[in-house]
Amino acid sequence: MNFDLNTFYLLAAVGLPLVLVTALMIKPRAKTLIYLAPWMALPSLLLALLMPVDSVIEVPWLLLGSFIGLTETARVFLFFTSIVWLSGGIYALGYFENKVKNATFFIWFLLAMAGNFGVIIAQDMLFFYTFFALMSLSSYGLIVHSRTPEALKSGKIYIILVIVGEMLLFAAFVMIMRSVASIEFTLVREMFTHLEENNLIIALLLLGFGLKAGIIGLHVWLPLAHPVAPTPASAILSGAMIATGLLGLMQVLPLGEVELPFWGAFMMVIGMTSTFYGVFVGLFQNNTKTVLAYSSISSMGIMIMAIGLGLVSPARWSLVSLAMLVYILQHGFAKAALFLSVGVFAKPMTSNITRFVFILALLIPVLSLVGAPLSSAFVAKKILEGQLYLSSSAWSEWVQVFIPWSSLATALLLARFLYLIWSKTIKVHKDSKKEQDNLVPKTMWMSWLFLVVMVVLSPMIVLFLGINTGSILELISVKALIRFSTTITAVILLSYIAWYITKRHPIPESLKIPAGDLLIAVEKYILPGIIKSLTHSIQTVQKSSRWLVSYVNTAIDSGLGFVTRYMGELDKKLKEWTVAIVLLLTIMFIFILFAWRL
Repeated sequence: MNFDLNTFYLLAAVGLPLVLVTALMIKPRAKTLIYLAPWMALPSLLLALLMPVDSVIEVPWLLLGSFIGLTETARVFLFFTSIVWLSGGIYALGYFENKVKNATFFIWFLLAMAGNFGVIIAQDMLFFYTFFALMSLSSYGLIVHSRTPEALKSGKIYIILVIVGEMLLFAAFVMIMRSVASIEFTLVREMFTHLEENNLIIALLLLGFGLKAGIIGLHVWLPLAHPVAPTPASAILSGAMIATGLLGLMQVLPLGEVELPFWGAFMMVIGMTSTFYGVFVGLFQNNTKTVLAYSSISSMGIMIMAIGLGLVSPARWSLVSLAMLVYILQHGFAKAALFLSVGVFAKPMTSNITRFVFILALLIPVLSLVGAPLSSAFVAKKILEGQLYLSSSAWSEWVQVFIPWSSLATALLLARFLYLIWSKTIKVHKDSKKEQDNLVPKTMWMSWLFLVVMVVLSPMIVLFLGINTGSILELISVKALIRFSTTITAVILLSYIAWYITKRHPIPESLKIPAGDLLIAVEKYILPGIIKSLTHSIQTVQKSSRWLVSYVNTAIDSGLGFVTRYMGELDKKLKEWTVAIVLLLTIMFIFILFAWRL
């Protein structure tokens, strides 16, 4: 009976959002159904809290035979993603004033939610791929919800990259299934080094999952999608769904099983480059959500670097994976809280005291992402530093330098975010003196503050979920406090210098980096050149082939004339021979008939 109940609980976490989607499509104006939508994340939250870990179940009747369940990794992912979905959904209830638009949003919201939860509980490639596709494709509806030209353009870019990513993952999974007798992730990891063309498979996986995680070169959809998507959708995209790219790599790659030095080094380089590239480009942005999008690219770079470390030093993966889970949980809560704060600070507040309290609350997720002592990000980075110190890898010294510099870079980018949101708050405050209505709804600020509380509690949540990070107080040292204080001081000084210089000498438009950076550069500089070269080549071929076309046309005309004349003469000859042939056949028939009678 336990088997059946666990199966029911797991499938209910995915199935209930789909049931509500069906009901909303039938009755989109039903307020009760709309208010139920955020709470469809609650079963998954209870599942993460109550269901035993490592309870993987085979469901023979589902798809072609599926494996679902909760591992330690899946439990952490399911916990923080369900809270992000719950908070984002409650926030959306106050964010949308038009109930019809609200219903449309929640249809896509619930489809993407079901896909996200399905990806997390999946323990085989087929189930994972099905719900990964559902999540990715449904997110398109969230991005283009406003139907503005900018949203439609960003949605077009997003859906093109999604389809490319799905094709790459499909090819990788088919190649794996061709060599492995099972689709279960555990067996795939064990047999990975025996796969044919495993280097090609890793490349396909890195491209497919890298598109979702936003690694450098594949990140272009993030800064384009976030500014145009509704704020709760941005919080969910960056707080929950972006992490599924990391989960996919952790599920399939043989982390902790075997050493893959080339791919490990490659991913470490890509991760470190993404970290600093995201910060550099993000500093040039003027939209708060675009800055946060580049911050997510930077944060995912740190995690890609950690996966690379696991491939370089398999013996260290058990603790490196713990650091990853701690950091991903912290990032999910903090980044979702920062995105939701954009909508909160875009509306007038009841008093100056409220504004002051909200600004203090805003600093909590910012400081946690920087790696303030007692935060989960601080714990994760200390664990990584400890493993690098014990590792004999040639990359140890490089990454030990990288971690503190990444904290400084993150702090600079988030200082840019604080400056932009503060400027926006001042403007809203001035305008609100003329108009006292349109205050921030309770559902918006309460769900945002709930995530801020989750950020504060995340070190204790990590321990509650069974991730043994040791005593957090033991990780705090005088050196760590000095490093953090130095980082904050440097950020304040650098931010002031940058503000002072740019105020006197604004950055020329030609030097500003637009959102979408590489894609915009390709569209503006490279694509026109390619089109011009292709056009010139076609014109050259057309000119050089005119004589050939003329010759072919003449030959065709001559050939057609010859055929016409020949067919005319043949027709005449056939007419002359027709009578003779008929007479011959008649004579032969009479002769045969006469012979048969004899």
